[in-house]
Amino acid sequence: LLNRLIWIASYDVRGPMNGATGERRHWKADYPQPPPSSGGFARRFQVFFLPKITHILVVAIVLTVLVLRSPLLASITLYSCLFFASHGITMALYLMASMLDPGYVSRGSVRSLLESMSSGAASGTFSHLDSSDDSLEDDEDEEPLLQLCYKETPISFRRCNYCQLMQPLRAKHCEECGRCIRKFDHHCPWLGNCVGEKNHKFFWCLMFCGLLTTIWSLQVTYQSFLSAESVSQLLQSNWLLILVFLIELLFLCVTMVLFSAHTYLMVTNQTSWEFLARSRITYLRDLSSDDNPFDSGVLKNCYTFLCNCSTHNWECHFMRVSATQRPANNSSDSDNRSSPPHAHSVSYSKDEKPASLDRSRDSDQFVNTV
Repeated sequence: LLNRLIWIASYDVRGPMNGATGERRHWKADYPQPPPSSGGFARRFQVFFLPKITHILVVAIVLTVLVLRSPLLASITLYSCLFFASHGITMALYLMASMLDPGYVSRGSVRSLLESMSSGAASGTFSHLDSSDDSLEDDEDEEPLLQLCYKETPISFRRCNYCQLMQPLRAKHCEECGRCIRKFDHHCPWLGNCVGEKNHKFFWCLMFCGLLTTIWSLQVTYQSFLSAESVSQLLQSNWLLILVFLIELLFLCVTMVLFSAHTYLMVTNQTSWEFLARSRITYLRDLSSDDNPFDSGVLKNCYTFLCNCSTHNWECHFMRVSATQRPANNSSDSDNRSSPPHAHSVSYSKDEKPASLDRSRDSDQFVNTV
């Protein structure tokens, strides 16, 4: 968390890639330099720090009003301790989801992916994709790099025009964060951070705990209302509690919708971006609407979502699913399929040799070579 705060507060905003010389500037050896943000530190404060400060202040004000006006929280009891502990857990989950790395795509992760792809090329899983193929161009006009096959459907990889890195499957560039995010779900302005592969489970747990604590807070607030003989007296004596009650109702509606939506995404192993923009995503638009190549069953999907602490290799998942669901043909066809055209190996530029996959090569030279 400290390193992330230091990065947000102190990174040097530099110019974009020089189109004349092809030079790329990087703020750190393993990560691409984010594009310059208008407004400098004021912009970073507005995007990253202001949502957190606002959230903490709103929660502190609500709890302070409840402590001063609710008889249930007036003294230190087991009930009040459990109530504040639930809010403490929810706040901890909020800070974890908003400040942890959501799954930035780094040079090292791209290098590992390309090495795994080179080992899988011998089995005819990956192939070179000709950039002149107009049928695989998308709206973002990104350069096609490599492709794998899913049920005999070519799935192409793309290079991010901002980060100048090959995007793994399910990754997307976030303009607010200035980085490519693995298993990108959405950029949450409430968190001031992206929701990706590494913090999605904390976001779901935040919605779950936030829903429970909000319902509990509504119950405490309702029992704290003072009785009155008329409506005007009721509003006059309880206006502060009414304001808190309305804030809690707003939180309840938001958390209920988000918890329901992300629970569905969890059990089906999808992301918000994949669910809403399926027709524009390279690896999903050519598949049928009911075909989800990432779905492994409800239990396994939930286990992968909640218990997996490392990044998942979705390319290998594609390979396994394609191998198990490939239609069976006769032996001669299978012999021919074992060596399909355009899919024997990962191809490189004409001046480069496969020896460039050697681990001893410099990482920048390796990524540029591919």
